[in-house]
Amino acid sequence: MQDIVADAMTVEAVARFDAQGKPIPQEQILLAHTTMQTLGRVAIIGGTLLVAAANVYLL
Repeated sequence: MQDIVADAMTVEAVARFDAQGKPIPQEQILLAHTTMQTLGRVAIIGGTLLVAAANVYLL
């Protein structure tokens, strides 16, 4: 469920207009979505590994 919510939120996090108010090309928006998805996956995997390492250390 968390992954579904995170995927939905990444769409909203990407700007559709630049600083001058002009629409950003669709190709750039898709690239930004891909980047946001990748960073989200890295954060989830990194956090999981960090918690696992802390668990091993504490035990």
